Order: sequence, then C-alpha cells, then structure tokens
Amino acid sequence: MEDIHFGIRMFLEYAMTEVQPLTRILVAGCGAEGREVIDIAQRGAFEVVGFDIALKPELHQQRGTNWLLLNADVLQLPFENCFFDAVLYYHVIEHVPNPAQSISELARVMRPEGGMFIGTPNRARLVGYIGSRTSLRKKITRNWVEWKYRLRGRFRNECGAHAGFTEKELDALLRPYFREVRWVTRDYLARKYQHRLPNAFLRLMLWQPTLNRIAPAIYAWAKK
Repeated sequence: MEDIHFGIRMFLEYAMTEVQPLTRILVAGCGAEGREVIDIAQRGAFEVVGFDIALKPELHQQRGTNWLLLNADVLQLPFENCFFDAVLYYHVIEHVPNPAQSISELARVMRPEGGMFIGTPNRARLVGYIGSRTSLRKKITRNWVEWKYRLRGRFRNECGAHAGFTEKELDALLRPYFREVRWVTRDYLARKYQHRLPNAFLRLMLWQPTLNRIAPAIYAWAKK
C-alpha cells in the first residue's frame, strides 16, 4: 500500500483486521474529488461510499464498480442506521461546525462492532507541521499564524484557527458512542515518520512525557 497516504493505510489495517465482515466502508469528508474513496475501493472486495459537502457538483452520485460519491453533510447523513461496517474520518472534524453532532451521526450509521479511524490536528502542540513536506518558509508562516491565535486566546477551530482537538477533548466526544477508544497516535507517528525525521527527534517526539506537546496530530481507533 505504498502508493496511498498513510491515513488510508492505517485505517485499512485496523478495519480489515478487527471488523468482520467488512463489506461497507464510509469515507466521511472525502474532499472535492473523492480520491480517497477510489483508493480504498481498489484494495478490497467491499463497497465504499464517500461524501463531502464540498464535493464537485459534477461528481455527485458518480459510481464505480464498488464505490459511490455523494454531496452530503456529516451533520445530517442520508443513510440508514447501522448501515456501514467501518468509517474513515481523517482530518475532517476540525472543519465541522458541530463536531459532537458529526460523531453522533457517524456512530448512528455504523453497525455494532464496527470501527472508526479518526485523526485531527493536536490542539496541545507547541509547533505544527512537523514532518510535513511543505517548505520551511511555509512551516514558519503557518506556525506564526497559529501562535498569534494562541497569544490572543483564540486557538480554537470555531475562532478560525486550524487548531484541532486535544486528546482529552476528542476522547470526550467519542466515549458516549464507542465502547472502546484506542489511542494510536504513537504508533501512527512512529511508522509514518521513521524515514522522514532524524532519529533523535523522532525518539523525543514519541517519548510519552513529550508526545502530547510535540505530536502534530492525534489518532484513534474507536470500536462501537
């Protein structure tokens, strides 16, 4: 799976190992072009549905052999209860105006024993965009913008910042709907950045006492 982004790779590992049968997958917030949906559909004998409120109009209801794209809102999903086996909610929740309602809706359309892989920026981070492939200049600019929000006490999604959530905040959103919430941030970062960051810095980032402040994002696997 080297040709897909790491979030999809981790999601499929968990879903294919821990959710049986795995026949229907939902990609919540698949972007304007739905590329993630097609990438996932090519890697298994399951049906994949992806939606995004910003999906290009011409792609709405476009179908492939085992995939479907829809223009839909995560706060009001057009699916029956318990319809999907697994959900990918990857770096989307920080853009949603009502995060708690989005979790409630995704849990509603997921069957019992189903699983969801969720990722979001770490609001407790001191520095962002670590390991990002963007230029150093852009990293400095983006961190400067984030620190201006922090200094004004406005480093929150609803204030316009690309803040994300702390682990405690996201955990509180997930627990009412999922019987198990497993934090996999350390494993995700270790595997994703093992060849992209200096070993000494990677060890520092993954050290438990500093992980919460250095990790650029947080990740969880939640079982219903």
